[in-house]
Amino acid sequence: KNLQEWANMIILEPPSSGATMEQLLGRCHRQGQEADEVVVEVYGHSWAYRGAVESAIADAHYIQTTTGAPQKLCLASWAF
Repeated sequence: KNLQEWANMIILEPPSSGATMEQLLGRCHRQGQEADEVVVEVYGHSWAYRGAVESAIADAHYIQTTTGAPQKLCLASWAF
């Protein structure tokens, strides 16, 4: 399926792994995407889901710091 037509995504069950969350974001913001920015909404209806997102963000910062590879999670703006 061609997912490049859509620039919006909702994550109903966020992973706590930064690498897995990066892969999810990469599937929405990919080569050929016509939108300059993509919007990802995370359904954080519980503290566990919010904790998973915070863990993924911390994981992404660690990956970016140790490898020097830019991570989409670090470039995003988050509001809970």
